[in-house]
Amino acid sequence: MATRPPANLREHLRLVTRDAHLRLEAEVDFDGRLTSLEIYRGFLEDFFRFIRPVEEVLVRFDLTRFGIDYSSRRKLGWIEADLKDLGHTAESVETLPRFGELPHLMEPVEALGAMYVLEGSSLGRQVMLGKLAERLNIRPDWAGHFFSGYGKETGAMWRSFVAALNEAGQAPDAARLIEFSALASFAAFEKCLAESRMRGGEQPAS
Repeated sequence: MATRPPANLREHLRLVTRDAHLRLEAEVDFDGRLTSLEIYRGFLEDFFRFIRPVEEVLVRFDLTRFGIDYSSRRKLGWIEADLKDLGHTAESVETLPRFGELPHLMEPVEALGAMYVLEGSSLGRQVMLGKLAERLNIRPDWAGHFFSGYGKETGAMWRSFVAALNEAGQAPDAARLIEFSALASFAAFEKCLAESRMRGGEQPAS
């Protein structure tokens, strides 16, 4: 008998990735990264290290079959803007290292699993922006572009992604591939941040 896909893939992913999500949040340690602008910049450098190579993979896929225009969901430019606000130059940003142990995404549908991780990073923006403003005087238009997400459109963008995710996940094989790629992406992101923590973080650009 063929395995039936989950009725709601987003809810299924929320459950199966819960532990991975909690481990990633522990590595992110958002509150602990808000003690100085220098430490916050290192935090953004860690995110840049992971998101840059992931986006270079995702942009190769044609996701229009799922109703997704990936060009409107790229996040690297937000981080670049924040890093430049915090003292980086275009040249120094280019020298930042890349994480090399990415999940192997071979099929367009697998991109949705990686996107589930990246799109989730845009949620909770009001809480995060409030902490950034209070502790480091960061604003949405200064060093807070990434955590501003899509601005007022953040909720709508998340809902449209979830709709595409659930639609694609109606096929059992697709649902399995999305689940595996989401778990692999969480694990890769966690490893990227853990490696940086073990090294004591990247040295700030001069």
